[in-house]
Amino acid sequence: MGYSFARAGNTGFNGWNAAVVGNYNDWFGIAVDVSGHYASQDGFVESVPVTTDHHLYALRAGPRFKLPAFRKLTPFAQALLGGNYIRATSNSKVTQGTQVSQVKSRGFAAAVGFGFDYNLNDAVAFRILQADYSVLRVPGGAWNGFRLATGIVFKFD
Repeated sequence: MGYSFARAGNTGFNGWNAAVVGNYNDWFGIAVDVSGHYASQDGFVESVPVTTDHHLYALRAGPRFKLPAFRKLTPFAQALLGGNYIRATSNSKVTQGTQVSQVKSRGFAAAVGFGFDYNLNDAVAFRILQADYSVLRVPGGAWNGFRLATGIVFKFD
């Protein structure tokens, strides 16, 4: 679990990422990955200032393949499929006060990527980098981008 940065379209999102992996042997496991990313954008609609807050959540699962540790470094690759929930809330200041509008949507999510864990001991590792190509699809929209993550890995055998 740890910090994550995602890019969807031309917007950067800061957030978090957590995963649980059930390892079937030394090189293959099934990963369940959940993440949340957030961004705020300021702009104008017909000369009215608008602030839009974005919330992206994804739950994905799929195979994770890892190579045997080279010294203390364990590389892995994964392909994950699942769903997403997207919420965008816009606030605009107009002469009558503040207008708020909100859009919510659910759709398909996928990620393909790789990463490197540095094994501190048998129970804990530091995720140096996880890099994924990420796809989010909702009715009326689609975003292709990337996700970078780092954090702490707890290992239970």
